[in-house]
Amino acid sequence: MTPAKPSLEMLRALTDENVLRALMADRRLTRAEIAARTGISKPTISDAVQRLAASGLVVDTGERTTGRGRSGSYYALAPGLGTALVASISPRGVTAETVDALGDTVGRAHAALS
Repeated sequence: MTPAKPSLEMLRALTDENVLRALMADRRLTRAEIAARTGISKPTISDAVQRLAASGLVVDTGERTTGRGRSGSYYALAPGLGTALVASISPRGVTAETVDALGDTVGRAHAALS
């Protein structure tokens, strides 16, 4: 019995995940750089970037590569893409932080326990 082939939707979802992970790790990349880091072909990465941009997850930063050949566009995760709340409770108090999709702290609050 031969294993079933993955569906086109599954392959697209996996490609999109690889693009998002690359942008989370490196903050801004060209499509060629994403392809090199993920090992996925440039045309497939271009399709994924278009899908992710259309859904508001990825944006063109407006920056362009310089040098020989066609200039490439840099892409990044969309601002405000997502946040997580992290809380710590200790004898000294409660601290809560919000972090964005890149892991940067965007807000912090502390309340002492009495």
